[in-house]
Amino acid sequence: MKACEEKQKNRPAFDRDYQETVSEYDRGDAKKAVLFWVILMILYYAMGVINRIYGVYLGLAVNGILALYCVLKGYRDKGGIASVGFGKKKAKQSVILGILAGLVIILINGGAAGFLSGRELAPLNILIPNFFYYMVVIALTEEIIFRGYLQTRIYGWISRPLCAVAVTGVMFMLMHIPFQAAVTGSSLFGYLQGNRFTLGMTFIWHVVFDALYRKYNSILAPTLFHGLMDWSNCLFI
Repeated sequence: MKACEEKQKNRPAFDRDYQETVSEYDRGDAKKAVLFWVILMILYYAMGVINRIYGVYLGLAVNGILALYCVLKGYRDKGGIASVGFGKKKAKQSVILGILAGLVIILINGGAAGFLSGRELAPLNILIPNFFYYMVVIALTEEIIFRGYLQTRIYGWISRPLCAVAVTGVMFMLMHIPFQAAVTGSSLFGYLQGNRFTLGMTFIWHVVFDALYRKYNSILAPTLFHGLMDWSNCLFI
């Protein structure tokens, strides 16, 4: 951990507001964030067990409650709601960046792959619900939780940006294990071993999402990009 420590004044960031925001957090803030992550992991595992046994998916409710907690915590925290990425400054630039980056990934990941494989575009009754699901239930909630809340508070413990991003990236990667492992009846380690490539890509995407967030200290760009990227996988049938 010591190798990752550095004085607060030396913390570089893409956006000055982001730098000022993370410089306000201390070890107490970081510990609360890590405890929140542990609770999240337990809830996701329980959610997976319930889904496997009873066939009930609680993703919308659980993610919504967790994200709402982060927003309310940010509202009462140092910096207000802007501390979780909902500031008004540079919001327009962040939206434009997120849409442009999302369109690129749609063309590459969705359009090109779909047309080249000869598949058909999915009907609207599939595209529209999927858009809402991936943009709100998945992208918005995950961005609030990880890039808005956890990533910023972890600077209170690890001040060097690359180390902070890496640690939160591992947390983001591990977050995807409990639910899937519980649903499939696998052990946590067994699921990790069998899905190393997918989990590795999850870590890489965290780095991308975080860069989009830090660019304008806004949750809008990573949310739009994240949602459009996931949605692009379901454009064709």
